[in-house]
Amino acid sequence: MTRSFHHYSPELKQRVVAEVEAGRLTLREAAQDARTNINMVRVWLEEYGRYKPKRDIVEVVMRSEEERIAALEKALAEAHLKLRVYDELINQANKRFKTDIKKKLWYDTVDALRGDDGVAAVCRVLGYTRDAYYKRQHRAVVDNGPDPVVLAHVDALRQVQPRVGTRKLHDTLTTAGVRVGRDQLFAWLRTSGRLVPRKRRATQTTYARHAYAVAPNRLKTMTVTGPRQVVVSDITYLRLDRGAFAYLFLLTDLYARHIVGWHLSRDLSHQAAVQALGMAQATLGRCRGIVHHSDRGTQYCCHDYLHQLHAVHMIPSMTDAAHCYQNAVAERVNGILKDEFDLDAVFPSFTAAQHAVARAVHIYNTVRTHWSLKLHTPHAVFHRATQPDQRALPV
Repeated sequence: MTRSFHHYSPELKQRVVAEVEAGRLTLREAAQDARTNINMVRVWLEEYGRYKPKRDIVEVVMRSEEERIAALEKALAEAHLKLRVYDELINQANKRFKTDIKKKLWYDTVDALRGDDGVAAVCRVLGYTRDAYYKRQHRAVVDNGPDPVVLAHVDALRQVQPRVGTRKLHDTLTTAGVRVGRDQLFAWLRTSGRLVPRKRRATQTTYARHAYAVAPNRLKTMTVTGPRQVVVSDITYLRLDRGAFAYLFLLTDLYARHIVGWHLSRDLSHQAAVQALGMAQATLGRCRGIVHHSDRGTQYCCHDYLHQLHAVHMIPSMTDAAHCYQNAVAERVNGILKDEFDLDAVFPSFTAAQHAVARAVHIYNTVRTHWSLKLHTPHAVFHRATQPDQRALPV
């Protein structure tokens, strides 16, 4: 049996399509009229029908809409990622600088964006109300400048601690019942010229090129959990009149940040280091097992110094070569005494320097609070009996 094929002219196809689209023929009737089948009529409708362009447009629109939705979903995911990243960035900054950036800058942020997005919308994102913004704005307008009562308290506190910083001032004022916000206090100190400028210095007092044996750095494998476990030692210089120097030998309890021994000398001799160690051993009491950590200076490696350590069963520990940062707490104590207690001044005599050091050490130990000690003084932490909530301090 042979299959026959019919050729249909374009004119015939267009006439059939026109009849179907006009509603004058059904698909079956059109197929019978053209002597073909229904499927062929459908093919002609696809090819010549006037609704085909509209179907193509719908398909293109549907395709474009899907692409647009996919692009929007991708942009939304990127926006969420960006939001999480910036939130974490702010959290890390808050931890690093011990502040609350959102609290400090929310008003300025609303002020900058209010023209584009509106006060209420920006406040809502930041977790504040529209009323809070306008109240803050009103306070800024009616601000009459620094409160003289607050500044008088600040001046009195700085008679004892000349370079105490704003955050510790705020904590002390709050404890004393003086009501002032930390940001407000900072602004008043700035406008009244009472902010403490930073000081920079670097002078070598350590001479590690010698033939003495050195001890290993035992702090690398230690975790300090309380006072009287590790003392750190260091030397700093003081300036005297006519270009002379005096040298301050310090020993500090690593956990409590308490200065347990010191001696001011006219030179860098090891005898001065031994005298400071003697004061520290008297303060510590039972010294067996206490680690003594220092740099590799000759004063700490010489036979006399090590003999005094071994006599009371203290364990020597020293920084690695050229690694002064491994004695950071001792370096920090030096900086505090100079920056905050004016030991970087030029003293008229050695005796005047001795008096200044004694006063500075006493105030440092008994008055100055430390953030690392949760705003307690070194004296309080050093003399406190071991308690269950004492935290470990990695070194």
